[in-house]
Amino acid sequence: MRTQHEFLAGALAALVAIGAQAGVCVKSGERVAFLGDSITQYGNGPCGYVNLVMKGLETVGVKADKIPAGIGGNKSNDMLARLDNDVLRYKPQWMTFSCGVNDVWHEFILGKGKGVSLPDYKKNVCAIFDKCDAAGVKVIVLTATMIGEHEDDEKNVALAPYNDFLRAEAVKRGYPLADLNKAEREGLAKLRAQDPVDRFRYTLEGVHMIFPGDCMMAWGVLRAMGVPEEKKADIERVWFKMPNAYPMGIALSSGQYAVAKAKAEASGRSVEDFVRYAAVANCERKDKPLAGNPEDKIEFPDAKIVSFPVSQDEKTKIDGQANAARLPWDRYIRGAVLAAEPTHDFHDWAVKPPMGWNSFDAYGSVVNEDEIRRNADWQAEHLLKHGYEYCVVDIRWTVQNETNTDYNEKDPVYTLDKWGRYLPAPNRFPSSANGKGFKPLADYVHSKGLKFGIHIMRGVPKEAVRRKCPVKGAPGVTCDKIGNNKTESWWLKDNCTVVKGRLGAQEYYDSIMELYAAWGVDFIKCDDIAVPYMKGEVELIRAAIDKCGRPIVLSLSPGETPLEEAGHAAGHANMWRMVGDLWDKWDAVEHLTDVASEWLKKPQVSGAWPDCDMIPLGRLAVRGYEGTKSYATERNSRLTRDEARYLMTLMAICRSPLMIGSDLPSLAKDPETLALLTDPLILGANQNASNPACRRLTKEECVIMSEAANGGRYMAFFNRTAEWRKVSFLGHDVDLPPHGAALRLW
Repeated sequence: MRTQHEFLAGALAALVAIGAQAGVCVKSGERVAFLGDSITQYGNGPCGYVNLVMKGLETVGVKADKIPAGIGGNKSNDMLARLDNDVLRYKPQWMTFSCGVNDVWHEFILGKGKGVSLPDYKKNVCAIFDKCDAAGVKVIVLTATMIGEHEDDEKNVALAPYNDFLRAEAVKRGYPLADLNKAEREGLAKLRAQDPVDRFRYTLEGVHMIFPGDCMMAWGVLRAMGVPEEKKADIERVWFKMPNAYPMGIALSSGQYAVAKAKAEASGRSVEDFVRYAAVANCERKDKPLAGNPEDKIEFPDAKIVSFPVSQDEKTKIDGQANAARLPWDRYIRGAVLAAEPTHDFHDWAVKPPMGWNSFDAYGSVVNEDEIRRNADWQAEHLLKHGYEYCVVDIRWTVQNETNTDYNEKDPVYTLDKWGRYLPAPNRFPSSANGKGFKPLADYVHSKGLKFGIHIMRGVPKEAVRRKCPVKGAPGVTCDKIGNNKTESWWLKDNCTVVKGRLGAQEYYDSIMELYAAWGVDFIKCDDIAVPYMKGEVELIRAAIDKCGRPIVLSLSPGETPLEEAGHAAGHANMWRMVGDLWDKWDAVEHLTDVASEWLKKPQVSGAWPDCDMIPLGRLAVRGYEGTKSYATERNSRLTRDEARYLMTLMAICRSPLMIGSDLPSLAKDPETLALLTDPLILGANQNASNPACRRLTKEECVIMSEAANGGRYMAFFNRTAEWRKVSFLGHDVDLPPHGAALRLW
């Protein structure tokens, strides 16, 4: 169906919610053909993706029949040649189409001319689709999965235009699309962020799927069929219990189960996931002996059977390690479970874009304790219920004689402890006196139901270097031994770079994170670290937070973070700045539009968010400055009403963290801005959508779309001109769900 929507975009931005088609498109009694190559042929194995799709449909109440039509080595010309015999003669209602890997791969492994060129591929695919349309067979398009699991491999570079064609053709014809290539890339990015070891995760040898890869493919197909996201956990539980899904079952005594359950809860895992983690991780730690006393006999009257899925590769690894340890595999696993330490993935600390308030835009570097408490009070009463939970003290809270016209670098009086660690200036933060640090203020913020955050500059204080303060945890090492000033900040000279690899470098960062954890810090904005991108210190800080025993969200600042460091940033931080300081100027908002559109091309990892910077709406520069004295005057945001709406829409649809920068009590006299900051629909697009993507970017307009939790879409239209514009689009042009109803949110 070609559904046309039109919107007047004279107000610079329009946000639209588009509902999903209700229900699963495949109905009970219908037949589904699976046309493809060896990936689909093997996918018809006991736990291959074809049978996982059928089991998933059955789990949601759809009893359909399959027509397997995968043949190894097939290219698009082969599939066209056998379409009538292998698919159409069975009169299916649906056909999934997976093709492209061999069209490209054979050109590399068999020689020139053995693959299928892109023009010929397009002709073959269009002919297949035309024949299906004529026969009344509805097609579900599957993009080709990766060749080798590395996005920059030359074979995947060559494969990209084939998949681009499939995406475009699916949109053009109104076919459901399962973008498996994108799902695989995003899944690999998340897995590598958690575990950087270079190894295959989804495939046996880079192409053919093992169980996790089949699960990834099957879920992508089911989502394209309309199975809702909330059914995923139920379906996966069924998959993991299927025969030949490489499940391994062990019996635990009640005491052993209690140990496993406690460790699983401490690491945020289910018992089944923790057992799998322990068994596989122990194979990587040959230097760590198995602990505990796993009994030889497992027939306990109170035994609990724990089954957990592993890939064939992992099963082989576990069997080999058990044999090497001369233990039965079940005893080996019990010992590994009892020995394993629970782990945390820092991405779990920010599964949605963080929201809160930061003091900088209103108070610059001179904020004091009274101002933090007043803003926290207002935040807790009026904003916390909307999700704004972090209260963050920004830059130079340690300087006792700071000025509000520029950073005082002439004669700053720092507050340090004997270990060379910054403490709050007691004249500005009275509750910190007598070595209490920020703990009393953090306790106050926590008492309001909020979370407490602070700003830090990367590196070691120059004052600590001058004094030769000892490094806590590194006997005999002083602060002058761990850093240099060759790569110090060009805009603030407080600190020296800490050089990774020097004796005492990690210990220094460990010591400051230990201190912040003792204070009750929940959020750290680390400055002068994203541009230039200081990879060594990012890694030191990540390691230190992971050791401190407290979940602390890490933000890297300022921008522009280099795009090429996206993977490293996502693997070490929860958020990082896309741009420099964002102030209330229209040209800065326009620049943000361009930069954010580029970041949307990168796979998004849950718990790792590209950051647009603070929201410069409301009362600004109450006692702060903007880095240029001519802008230091206290003011309401200079963005117009329409410009403010544009900015808020952009931040929300991109799923940027939302940190308000203005004086919060002043919002009581600015109901329009308050309403904009707390609109439940725009916050829903920010907090509950997924996979934002820029679908159109020109000098005149920008269109960004994301997926709603209910299977629908959010679409944001940005008018970048000074004139009223009519924005018109066809539903299939931007991959909208069929029969979706459009609701303009503003």
